[in-house]
Amino acid sequence: MPPQNSYELAHQFIESGDFGQAAQQLEEFLRNAPNNAAAHNDLGVLQFRSGDHTAALAHMLQALRLDPTNLSFAENIIDVCHSLGMHQQAAEMEQLVSRQRENSKGNADRASAGGTVPRVIGDIDLDALVGLPVTDRNALLTWYWTLHPRFRFFKSVRPGGNVIDIGAGGGGLVTWKTWLEPHRTDLHLYAVDLQKAELFDKYAGYQICNLDKEELKFEPSFFDAAVLSHVLEHIEEPKNLMCELRRVMRLGGEAFIEVPTLESMDFPSRLEFLAAGVPVSTVNFFDDSTHRRTFGLNELKSLVEASGFRIAQAGAIRNRFTEDTMIMQGAAHNDEELCTYGVWSRLGFAHYIVALAV
Repeated sequence: MPPQNSYELAHQFIESGDFGQAAQQLEEFLRNAPNNAAAHNDLGVLQFRSGDHTAALAHMLQALRLDPTNLSFAENIIDVCHSLGMHQQAAEMEQLVSRQRENSKGNADRASAGGTVPRVIGDIDLDALVGLPVTDRNALLTWYWTLHPRFRFFKSVRPGGNVIDIGAGGGGLVTWKTWLEPHRTDLHLYAVDLQKAELFDKYAGYQICNLDKEELKFEPSFFDAAVLSHVLEHIEEPKNLMCELRRVMRLGGEAFIEVPTLESMDFPSRLEFLAAGVPVSTVNFFDDSTHRRTFGLNELKSLVEASGFRIAQAGAIRNRFTEDTMIMQGAAHNDEELCTYGVWSRLGFAHYIVALAV
């Protein structure tokens, strides 16, 4: 049966009250069209009615990720969170929805009165960015990363070093070996993540594991450097991971650790930026449902020091040279990567430390 027919049949079953058959049709439809936000939401509603609230929440969250401006999806999530006892998460979602409705109403009122609609989110005046000099996209990304502490750390690893990339994601770190000078083809990279990515075959090795439940498979003192970029905020027991990292690091080895700031918990939501025409990924800490907790810089230092490391560098991640232009050009060309880097820099989304194994 063609996918669209499955979706139409599902709604026929819903109208007739046969919710079980409707759910089956939606599941079949989503196997062929996994990025259909409305179908995820519909299936979540049916699962909620049947009492499977955990499965309902998963589909509703996916619906909102695919269509972040749909406040009806967000309101459904609020109901499910309350049913699961997740009252704090429900309250946070309620605040986001309320703020978005107020912004939309205020803009509509100003427009109907013949006034201009200001686009100010947090401390970013989007309209003030219009007219900045246009710059080549590749040049922007080059300037952004050349000045980024994570990139500088990677390019400075000791010659021939073994590097562990924990939370490697898509494996993009391996592309840095030959992107911009100095080329670092001498490095031996090892990826660690929950799922294998296509680029993992370009690493010297990799481990697929759940860092909350499994140990690193590598021998003690094997690594000269480690990169943990936006990993600790996803981990249930960060101290256990840091101690396991210390086990596989040689004496004097260096670790780069980057996490969202505590302030990111109070940033405007992704919904607000999308509504203003600025495509971004996570902005507010709670935009990412897999986030557990994050750390102030002093708390992060204490955690790392208690795990057998000494702090060598620490600081905020900002790039004032490129941030405004990245937001402006990203919004003009619907470029999520440029916008996200620019917004993260402008708001101060992340901070970092470099630590030595002692």
